[in-house]
Amino acid sequence: MPPITGEDLERWRLAHTLSKHGAAKAFGVQIIRWQNLTEDPTAVVDDKTLQRLYRLYEQHPETIPVEPATDFVGFYESLGFDRASTKDMDIFGDLIGRSANNVYRIIHYEGNPSQVITKYINGVMRLPKNKRLSVMKEISKSIVKDDPKG
Repeated sequence: MPPITGEDLERWRLAHTLSKHGAAKAFGVQIIRWQNLTEDPTAVVDDKTLQRLYRLYEQHPETIPVEPATDFVGFYESLGFDRASTKDMDIFGDLIGRSANNVYRIIHYEGNPSQVITKYINGVMRLPKNKRLSVMKEISKSIVKDDPKG
C-alpha cells in the first residue's frame, strides 16, 4: 500500500464533513499537530499508530468516534424557547450554567458554544425528548441548592 500523506488525511476529513478540530479530535491529536500533518499534502505520516488509526477508519468507518454536530439553536427551540425572547434566553442560560448574554451571542451572532456547553447539550440530547427539559431543570435546581454563594 502507498504511504499515507497529509493529502489523504485532508481528503478523509472532507469526506466525513469534519472541521479540522473534529478531525484532530477523532485522531486524538492537538489541532496544531493536525495542521502540521496536513499542511504539506505530500508529507508522509510517519506515526505508526496514526497510520493504523487511519486504516481502521478507512476500512471500518463505524469505528470513527465522531460526536454529532451540535445544533445549539435547534436544541434551544426544541425545548420550546423563543429566539426573540430575552426572558427565554435568561431561563435557558440558567439551565446550561451560562448568562443570557452568552446565549444571545450564540443564537444571534453565530457564536460557538464552549466545549463544555456542547458536551452538556449532546448528553441531554441522548435523553428522550419528553425528559430533556425536566432533567435540565432538576439538575439546575440541585446545583443552585448546593451552591454556597446561594
